[in-house]
Amino acid sequence: MAIRAFHNKMQRTDDSGFTLIELMIALTIMLLVMSAIFSTFQSQSRSWVQQQEIANMQQNLRAGMYYLERSIRMAGYDPRHSKAFGFVSNFPVPFDGFGATTDGDDIAFTLDNDEDKVVDNNTDELVAYRRNPLTNELQFLDISNSNTWTTVAENISSVAFTYLDENNAVTTDPNEIRVVQITLTASSSRPSVTSTRSITSRVRCRNI
Repeated sequence: MAIRAFHNKMQRTDDSGFTLIELMIALTIMLLVMSAIFSTFQSQSRSWVQQQEIANMQQNLRAGMYYLERSIRMAGYDPRHSKAFGFVSNFPVPFDGFGATTDGDDIAFTLDNDEDKVVDNNTDELVAYRRNPLTNELQFLDISNSNTWTTVAENISSVAFTYLDENNAVTTDPNEIRVVQITLTASSSRPSVTSTRSITSRVRCRNI
C-alpha cells in the first residue's frame, strides 16, 4: 500500500512539467542573454565600420597630399630664366577659361617642363588643383584629357592653402609665394560616421 502511494506520488511529480512562472523566468533569461549578445555584436560592428572609414580617410589624405606636394615643389620651374612661370591667379590667354586660380581653396601655377620658355597647352606646364564642393573631391585639371577635372582623392571635406612669402609672412600675391601650407580634411561617406581626419604640410617652392 505504501509502495503504491509512493509510486503514484512520483508519477504525479513526473507528469507535472514546468509551471508558467518557470517558463516566464526561463524566457526572460533567454531574452536578456540574446539582447546582450546582439548589443555586443552591434557595438563591434559599429566599431569595425568606424575603423574602416578612418583608414579610408587617412588613405585619401595621404593620396591627396602626395600629389599636391609633388606638384607644388615643381611650381615655377624655369631653367631658361624667362621669368614667365610661377603661381597665377588665372592661366594666361588663351588658357584662361579653365577655372583655375590661386586662392584659399584652389591653386594654379605654370612651369617650363620642356625648357622652351613658352607656356604650352598641356598638363605638364599648366597645373591646377581644386576641391569640388558638390562631390567633396580633390581634383586635378587634366588639360591633356579634354580639359577635364580629374579626381585625385575622394571624401575631402576641406582644402586650405596658406601662402607665405620669403619672410614667412602670409601673402595673397601669387608673385610673392615662396612656401605653400596645405591642410586637407577628410570625412566619411557614411552619415553614421561623423569623425574627421586632417593633415597639414608645408612645401617650399624650390624653383621660385
